Amino acid sequence: MIEPQSAEPPAGSPAVSRREAAAAAAIVLLGAVLRLWDVGSVAVEHFDEGVYASNIFFDEAEGGRYPFRFLYAPPLLPAAIEWCTVFLGPEGVAPFLPALACGTGLIAMTWRACRGWFGPPAGLTAAAFVAVDPFLILYSRTALTDVPVTFFIFAVVWAFERAVGLRTWKSLLLAGSLTGLAWWTKYNGWLPLAICGAGAAADVVWRFLRRDDSWRPWAGRVVKSWLVVTAVAVACFVPIVVGLQPHGGYAAVAENHRQYVVGFPGWIDAAGRQVANLKVLDPAFGPLIPMSLGIAGVVSAVLASRRSRLATWFVAAALIGLTVAVPLYTPYPRLLVTWRLTCWLGVAAGCGVLVGRFGRRVDIAVLILAVAWPITGLLTAASGATLVKVPNVAYDAEGNKAVGRRSMRVASEAILKIIEDDGFVTRAADAPARFIIYVYADPALFFGLAVGQDEGRYAVFPASDEDLDGFVDVPGVPTYLVFGPQAFWNHPYRLSGTDAVFGVLAGKRIALMSEFVTLNRPELPATFGDGTAEGDAVPVTRRSVAIASGGPIAVWRVHPSR
Repeated sequence: MIEPQSAEPPAGSPAVSRREAAAAAAIVLLGAVLRLWDVGSVAVEHFDEGVYASNIFFDEAEGGRYPFRFLYAPPLLPAAIEWCTVFLGPEGVAPFLPALACGTGLIAMTWRACRGWFGPPAGLTAAAFVAVDPFLILYSRTALTDVPVTFFIFAVVWAFERAVGLRTWKSLLLAGSLTGLAWWTKYNGWLPLAICGAGAAADVVWRFLRRDDSWRPWAGRVVKSWLVVTAVAVACFVPIVVGLQPHGGYAAVAENHRQYVVGFPGWIDAAGRQVANLKVLDPAFGPLIPMSLGIAGVVSAVLASRRSRLATWFVAAALIGLTVAVPLYTPYPRLLVTWRLTCWLGVAAGCGVLVGRFGRRVDIAVLILAVAWPITGLLTAASGATLVKVPNVAYDAEGNKAVGRRSMRVASEAILKIIEDDGFVTRAADAPARFIIYVYADPALFFGLAVGQDEGRYAVFPASDEDLDGFVDVPGVPTYLVFGPQAFWNHPYRLSGTDAVFGVLAGKRIALMSEFVTLNRPELPATFGDGTAEGDAVPVTRRSVAIASGGPIAVWRVHPSR
């Protein structure tokens, strides 16, 4: 006989009481406050943020998106950011609203799902950890895909567990559609299919090893459910594949991603660098405490259960699978977002075991922890300590430390001032613009400059390799070329050729990139020269504008037309 695998609370778990609902609401509210805390100090700074947030600056003739955006992500998040920008404008919180909403929703979903899987105390505890986790807070305050795709991945796993229990077409279609949304958010949006497939397989094997007669019919049930969900997800993803055909198809995307795979030969080095990343971005928890607690919780949940629980195997598959898979890729810190959530899900599984074994004494202790931990987090943030602010450190134009990831905003303001003071900017009333700016290979800097172009002072465009070979001269309007940190990091060879062609404006140090960006390039030296002497750490020109600890910014006057 097949055991029922309901998504409802386990036997003996009470319905949601007013006290529990109030505690859950308080945790979600606290998580929202921490994610919105001083959000005005945050600006688009990461390369990918600039790609995703710049749809609004391109019309239909230009494809309605940043050039080659399809290589970096499917269209869902850029479209969501674009609509937020339409209503709220490009400055301020608009680019970050989708991740803020998903990051806050993730707290509520963690409570509800873990409550059903492992009991009420486990749900509150997991939600509390997610609410105040500095790493998850940081990435909820970005214009990146990682928190939204984590939201959808978790939603798929929860929905699939319910679908297997309910066995209705509606539930299966919901799980498949959510997988489609994950796939529309990030190209690894198929990940929940792997998690559910691996977890279901482990569940079947566990039943077989324990001589459970239900293993065979249960295997048929979960396989059929998984195939239906997969079919729906693939159908949802087909329009993305079709839309990629004019650009080389999905093969072009796969080829672009292949360059970031380090494989098993690079696994140890990548894992070590990810550990270092978390030590910087989350000095409170670090990498080992959440992982150790999560694995211990999952193992205890598997061994303590007399009957197999599908949700436990899903959490185990996600935690173990991501622990192995993430270091196979270039060690970008953002790849740890989904992994970090699975650690707290493992903690929830362990809490369920403790409450089930030791009864109400542990139940009360866990509830106290679930309430006390967020309060501690709030007090820490209010005191100006590390909870929110450390990963967001940046410097202003005078080199003074300032809160917030504002380096590209500060850099943009400084670049505009340098150009305005150059003496070549046109004052003619009939000119289409006072000056034109091309930004090479730095979408975040492009975004920072583009937000001001509606004032009619200037026009800004992304520069291609072809542009560097010769810019169109607009009579009476000077044209400037800007190289940002990303251009220096990724295309230093272009600078050596460009330096011989264009005159260089006088510059100065203008900003310090936050560790949120610089941790993506750990091979860079700790500091950069200011561009005024020989022997700089990177091949910058003598009179370029430089960013310490983040790479230089150089400005050239291409056409000094009057």
